[in-house]
Amino acid sequence: EDLVQALRDNTLEYILVREQVIPAGDEERFEIPVNATASRVSLVLSWSGQASLPPEHELLRPDGAVEDVGRLTRGGAFYRVVTRYLSNPDEHPEEFGTWVLRVRAPKRGPAGTTVDRPAQALRLRLHALLDDTELKYHFGVPGRRFRVGQPLRVTARATQAGQFLRHLERVTVELAVPGASVGAALAESRHRLDTASLDPDLASTPFSRKLMAAFADERWRQRMTPTKQGHQLTDDGRQGDEVAEDGIFSRTLMTPTVPGHYELRFRMEGYAADGRPFLREETVSIVVGIGRIDLGRSRLRTIDVQGRPYVTLAPRDAAGNLLGPGYASQMQISVRGKPLRVEDLLDGSYQALLPAGLPPGEPVIVSFDGEKVSSTEQGKKDKYAAKKHFFEKVYRWFKR
Repeated sequence: EDLVQALRDNTLEYILVREQVIPAGDEERFEIPVNATASRVSLVLSWSGQASLPPEHELLRPDGAVEDVGRLTRGGAFYRVVTRYLSNPDEHPEEFGTWVLRVRAPKRGPAGTTVDRPAQALRLRLHALLDDTELKYHFGVPGRRFRVGQPLRVTARATQAGQFLRHLERVTVELAVPGASVGAALAESRHRLDTASLDPDLASTPFSRKLMAAFADERWRQRMTPTKQGHQLTDDGRQGDEVAEDGIFSRTLMTPTVPGHYELRFRMEGYAADGRPFLREETVSIVVGIGRIDLGRSRLRTIDVQGRPYVTLAPRDAAGNLLGPGYASQMQISVRGKPLRVEDLLDGSYQALLPAGLPPGEPVIVSFDGEKVSSTEQGKKDKYAAKKHFFEKVYRWFKR
C-alpha cells in the first residue's frame, strides 16, 4: 500500500484493485481498461509474506499483441511494478482499450524444494493505476474521525479539462458492513497463541498474538463476516445528494451502528467529452470508531493491587459501544501534567499505575487519540477488583 501511494500524484488514479488466490501452476487474467486520454498505466503486483517463487506475468495490448514486459518491469522479492507509457491515440489506437495482464503461479516451491513438492497457492494483489491529465475522478468518503451514529455519505465526481462531467452513465458503490465489532468480540474472547512457531514480527505483543489466535478460529471469524449492500449514487438532489445536477453524485448510504472496518467498492461509468466511454473503479476502506468516550459508562475507578494504586477503565461511548483492546498507544492518562504508562489488559480495559502518595481527590486526566475525554477525581477504591486483576508483560521482537 505504501508503494502504491508513493506512485500516485495529482493525475494518477486507481482504475482497479483485485485480490486473487491462484492455485500452483494455474493462470489468472486481469483486464485493465485504458481510455484514450491516458498517458501512462502502472500495474503493481504483490504477493508479500508468502514463501513462493515470483509468478510469471505477461502483458497484452488491446489488439492482442504481447508486450516486452521485461523492459517495463522493476521490483523486489515480493512485488513487481510494470509501467507502460502510452502514445498518441490517433497514431497508435491499438494501445487504447482493454489491456490484459496474465499471471501464472509457479508450479514448484522456493529454493531448496524439489519439483516433487508443489508450490502453495499464490495470493496476489493487483493495483492498476492510470495517469490521465485530462480525465480525473474522485470518490469522497468521511474523514478520519468518523463515528457510529453519523450518516455515512459518499460522493463521486469526474472532470475533464477542469469541467464537471454532469451526465455520467452510472455510479455505484458496494458497501461491506461488518457483522460485529472486532473490539468487543476480542474483549470477550479467551484466545491465546503459542509463539514458538510464529514469526516474531507477527506476534510481537500480547495483543497481536490474541488477534491472530482469534482470526485463526473459523467460528469466531464468521461472526465478523460482513453483509453487502448495493447503492446507486445520483445527482438529483435526493437521498443525500445536496444539489441537483451540479456534477457531484452522492448518497447517504446508512448510519452505522457497529464500529469497525467498512469497505466501499466504487464503480463509475460514463463518456468523456469526445464521446469515448470510460470506466473507473476504486476500493476504499474506512474505520468507523465508537462515539466519544463516556467516562460514566467506562467504569473509571482506582483499585489497590498488592498495596499499589492503579487507575483503570473500560472505554465505552454513551451508547455502550466498547472500544476494545489494541489502543494503548492512543490512550493517554495523566496526573499533574505527567503522563502515565498505559497497559492494555486485552479484555477491553486499560490501567495505569498512579504515583505513590497521591492524595484523594487529585484530578486524573483521560484523553484518547489526542482528544481530551474528561477529568475525574480518583478516590473511591474497589477492594474486590484486585481479585480479577490481570497483568501481562509486553514483549517486543520487531525486526529492524
